[in-house]
Amino acid sequence: MPVSYPISEFVVADTGVFWDIAYCPIPGGLGPEKIYQNIKLALKNMGYYGKLSGGLQDVGDASACSGSSQGVGDIFGFYRRWVRVSVHFRMMGYMRVLLNCVAFAVCFSNKTLFSLLYFFSFCCDAVDGWCARRFNQVSTFGAVLDMVTDRVSTACLLVVLSQVYRPSLVFLSLLALDIASHWLQMYSTFLAGKSSHKDVKDSTSWLFRLYYGNRIFMCYCCVSCEVLYIILLLIAKNQTENLVNVVVSTLTQISPLSLLLALTIFGWSMKQTVNIIQMKTAADVCVLYDIEKQQKKP
Repeated sequence: MPVSYPISEFVVADTGVFWDIAYCPIPGGLGPEKIYQNIKLALKNMGYYGKLSGGLQDVGDASACSGSSQGVGDIFGFYRRWVRVSVHFRMMGYMRVLLNCVAFAVCFSNKTLFSLLYFFSFCCDAVDGWCARRFNQVSTFGAVLDMVTDRVSTACLLVVLSQVYRPSLVFLSLLALDIASHWLQMYSTFLAGKSSHKDVKDSTSWLFRLYYGNRIFMCYCCVSCEVLYIILLLIAKNQTENLVNVVVSTLTQISPLSLLLALTIFGWSMKQTVNIIQMKTAADVCVLYDIEKQQKKP
């Protein structure tokens, strides 16, 4: 007769679970986290609250049955490590926000410190994204937080540069283009039913496909933009600089700085071209959506 209440001596005892994957395969879509939570909840509902451990094994394997670790995967130990890694990655996103707040607080009083904090925050973005994909930690909230932090950071830096250089309209126009192109791209992605704004395989523009299809090229363009803006801030001597004069003067000097500036200007120009293509393509998607919606009306 089955026991309907927990045995008192085992309520807080350690519980070992071994899953026979040969006769009972893991259902599709279940990972270590879900398996751990389901088994933990089932034991809790039965009145058992002890530490849970165990693994996946083929019971038909004699070495596994005899206690050997061969053929056994510690899924619950992996889950606990998975949780710790997940928390660290999420904290990295919040740390970027904090670093940018501190950076912009000292952007005029200490340009060097600002540049270090801002660029370190930018590097954290790349590391955070790579780790999320590497350890299967990609989430909607993480992706949105990432993009919002990127756009706000760049926008704030462009506003700062608009106060340093003349004509300031150059940087304000770049700010408008950056936000408009990315907002339209995200909105058109939802209208098209795509899961990612980087899914542009159906685009007719080879540059647009190259940008989102080649991570190295995308990285070069993005880094070029941020480094160019940081350089412009560092080389400005006062708050009434003429942008063209400063850039031409720096480029004519044969130095590592002039070479770096030239490399970043090329990558920056590619990024702005992509932004224009992106805005035009996304706007076309929105217009086509409206046309199709009108045609479906009786």
